[in-house]
Amino acid sequence: MANLCKKVGEIGQDNLIAHPYPHALTTGVKIKSGEGVLPRGTILTTEDGTTYSALASGSEDKANCILCDEVDATDADVVAAAYITGNFNINAVAGKPAEEVDISFKVQDALRHYNIILSEVQE
Repeated sequence: MANLCKKVGEIGQDNLIAHPYPHALTTGVKIKSGEGVLPRGTILTTEDGTTYSALASGSEDKANCILCDEVDATDADVVAAAYITGNFNINAVAGKPAEEVDISFKVQDALRHYNIILSEVQE
């Protein structure tokens, strides 16, 4: 007989989503190989509309979605879910892990074009 009381997973609060409006909607994206491990909340950019990479210095005006879950794109392209709209905590989003990327007005403005709002959340 199967054990139906086995713990399968766990969900915790990470404060990524700041407010319920605009609604957080998702889509599938392909993360480019060589990006490494990207944490949940990574701001993504795209050059060609088909493959995505983490926000890096110099690509601030191309920011267009936010990664839903951690992915490992070290050795191969990875299909992942990304938020295409929503209201997110500016202190919980990130750029390329190897760089200290400033979430500047330029990034916020680029994301606003996609109905992605970055808000300050009081803890």
